[in-house]
Amino acid sequence: MNPSASTRLSFALFLVGFVTFALLYDVQPLLPLITHSYGRTARAGAWVMSLSTSGMAISIMAVNLLVTPRSRHIILFSGLLSAALLSVFMAWVHSFSLLLATRALIGLALGAIPVLAMAALGDSVRPDRLGRAVGVYVSGTALGGMSGRLAASLLVMTHTWQSSLFLLGIAGLLCASAGAVLWPQPPRPLAATSPPLAEHLRIWRDLWRQRLIRHYDLIAMLLMGCFITAYNGVAYHLLHTPSAAAARRLGMLYSVYLVGVVASMLAGRAADRWGDRRALLVATAILVAGLAIDLLPGLGDLVLGMALVTFAFFAGHAVASTAVARLARPHAAHAAALYLLFYYGGSSSISVLGGAIWDRGAWTWLILFLIVLALLAFALATTRAAPLAESVALAHDPDSRKTAERAHE
Repeated sequence: MNPSASTRLSFALFLVGFVTFALLYDVQPLLPLITHSYGRTARAGAWVMSLSTSGMAISIMAVNLLVTPRSRHIILFSGLLSAALLSVFMAWVHSFSLLLATRALIGLALGAIPVLAMAALGDSVRPDRLGRAVGVYVSGTALGGMSGRLAASLLVMTHTWQSSLFLLGIAGLLCASAGAVLWPQPPRPLAATSPPLAEHLRIWRDLWRQRLIRHYDLIAMLLMGCFITAYNGVAYHLLHTPSAAAARRLGMLYSVYLVGVVASMLAGRAADRWGDRRALLVATAILVAGLAIDLLPGLGDLVLGMALVTFAFFAGHAVASTAVARLARPHAAHAAALYLLFYYGGSSSISVLGGAIWDRGAWTWLILFLIVLALLAFALATTRAAPLAESVALAHDPDSRKTAERAHE
């Protein structure tokens, strides 16, 4: 891919990541207000997020079966625009059940996007530059997640939560349109057909048999579960009684998302230079430390702890997703689907369980539960690379072999 097309792809993927996660997470700081308005519990509120991520998990697997390489960018931007329109529609939803259904549809619309974005990177970027490219995309997801949450928490100070979601949906439509205009032509002709179902199943089976890929998928599930559940919980922790002042404090807290942008960029480069295992060990250790600090009573402690949790999540996600893309070439799309199935599907279950724990023991019990999960992720990160023959069983080009051998030292 020439430099001009590569730059356009980077900007387009940055916008794709930004819009996807702004629309996915803009509802999170509004959960206490939503559950309060419907007279629901924190566990019910967790379903507002969980159904979206569950919808993404379902869509992620379907996209490999139904989408051809040639139609990837069309499906990607159709999903983005559909999700933005559904977010606008939520301004007129007055039933909690319909709200949940709409959030599930938003998840289905957004689910194809991360796997198609990762597949585009795997198909277009050289292995030795993949870590930095993934870092750019993940930094877009970090900024999008922060902006969606921050904008929602600030808008709700002067607007209803319905009006806030309407305005954010309009912004999503504009950004998605800009990304579609920037998207470059692929560097080489792409296939117009998809392999048969049996071939998809064979590839997924072979990928799952690789020990490192299994561990990275599970680590991603635990990282995402800790991250989403912590942010669900902190909204209830700060918004015991919904008010403008509490919303302002929550909005300020979301500014720590900026460390996620830095983390994803630094982690991608660190993985390229020092190896995925070392980078993941550092990320999971920081996650444990951040959650432990969240147990302290001060607001400053809470901000510091959530900043570390955010840094650890985005660093770990950038490293794990890069590692899977390296190991799985030339089956980057299938590996991305499997990775994201655990990433979203597993985190949905963890967040719902976290909501139930909150209803029983509030913040302290929730954080203790997440520390246990973070320690499990650290244990999985200690796994050393398998013999090279196993690690790159699906990678047939010399560059992938060399990169995989160095990355998993």
